[in-house]
Amino acid sequence: MTKRTPWSEDEITLALALYCVTPYSRITPHTPGIARLGELLGRTSGAASMKLANLAFLDPAVAASGRKGFSNGSRADRVVWERYTASGNLTQLVEDAQKIAENLGFSLDEILGDASTVSLNSVAFAHTETPKLLPGETEAMAQIRIRRGQDFFRRTVLAKTGGACAITHCPITQLIEAAHILPWSEYPEHRLDVRNGIMLSSTFHRAFDTNLFGITPDGLIVISDGWLSNCGDERQRHYLDQVNHTNIDFGDRFRVSREFLDERFSRFVKEHGSSHHG
Repeated sequence: MTKRTPWSEDEITLALALYCVTPYSRITPHTPGIARLGELLGRTSGAASMKLANLAFLDPAVAASGRKGFSNGSRADRVVWERYTASGNLTQLVEDAQKIAENLGFSLDEILGDASTVSLNSVAFAHTETPKLLPGETEAMAQIRIRRGQDFFRRTVLAKTGGACAITHCPITQLIEAAHILPWSEYPEHRLDVRNGIMLSSTFHRAFDTNLFGITPDGLIVISDGWLSNCGDERQRHYLDQVNHTNIDFGDRFRVSREFLDERFSRFVKEHGSSHHG
């Protein structure tokens, strides 16, 4: 029997974890992960879908995109939203959601496994991390924790753009990667910060990492003269000319940090000169 009682903060935490990895267009009762969430919590798929839409209403990036979500949420929705999204680092969210799911007798993967068309291992993550052990934690346990956080980060970043590269809009998950605005090696505190992530095709990811193009704080793509003059044949040059000085698609949730973009773009300008201000 389904229940009509108010959602607890633990239940909303599970819904928020699912919201993070579900593209906005798939917030419907028919999406398998949403239907499964309702089933596991003794609620209807419609109620589960409505809860994700309530959370979307709280997302400033959703509002900025012209969408609204559903406004008839609860005070608890806002409490949970602010608890986990204020910093942009959702590591604590996925860890807490995993514990809540286990306490309720199921695995978080039962929900997130069907959250989108993206499997946990289908989006490349270009870095590995040596784990710092928590009290009472083995290295194997730490590796699982780190891997879960990485998977959740890339799926959340991918969901922002509806499952596609933010520049080419390529939807083939084998060809796109979670890129970091502030470099992975220099900013460990922002490695799993969704405000620091954008989905890029493997080529544009490498080009971004090596400063062949930059992104202004306003989201304008600026391709370096060096790449434009050494890009291959005329067809490649024509394509880059079309991309140059267009706006990147940051997606419809979890706004990218303007501060992070400004820091990264200043490095691009320093390397390539003031003529690349955008």
